[in-house]
Amino acid sequence: MTSNDIRFDCRHRGDGGPLAIVPLIDGALLTELIDGFEIAAGMQPAGDAYGGLIPEFFRFGPMQDHFLGRSTNAMGPKTPVLGCECGEWGCWPLMARITPTADFVTWDAFEQPHRKTRNYVAFGPFQFDRHQYDDTLQALSAVIGSDVHDTCARAPPGAAAGLRDGEAVHGKVRDRESGAHAWPEGAGQGPQPSPMGCAR
Repeated sequence: MTSNDIRFDCRHRGDGGPLAIVPLIDGALLTELIDGFEIAAGMQPAGDAYGGLIPEFFRFGPMQDHFLGRSTNAMGPKTPVLGCECGEWGCWPLMARITPTADFVTWDAFEQPHRKTRNYVAFGPFQFDRHQYDDTLQALSAVIGSDVHDTCARAPPGAAAGLRDGEAVHGKVRDRESGAHAWPEGAGQGPQPSPMGCAR
């Protein structure tokens, strides 16, 4: 199996808002990959449903642990790799099983916990070279800070952890501030999932 490339796009929501983290797999934003998969599969709701993880709103623990499947506050055995577009990860997360070995890190068994009947078997798996994965996590930690007790460091707009000098971020960044969702009450105090997943 050919290894995939992993990077992380770190951008502020809106004008100086909190930092959101979206994985890039082979140069494509994971939000766009999952949107395309769900729409093609006829899932409802689908499209513009997911957003990046916002460490400032929820204490995931060090990102180097979180993206190795060792998050301090994950929902069960899987790890959130995306949150809801409204900003609250527990509202509409994309969960994945993250399995690290000495040579690889694999993401598979994707799941939308508010829609247990959905079938994501054909999405992924994604397998990353462990050395490149660890280097990318170190770059991510340098951008946001790895101390769980600190708020995110403010990165320049468009900063992408793990990108090489001069490499552009693939894919557009949607203006999620203009969506119908307001910021959830109690943001930063833990997940607040509901059976409907936000207004879905």
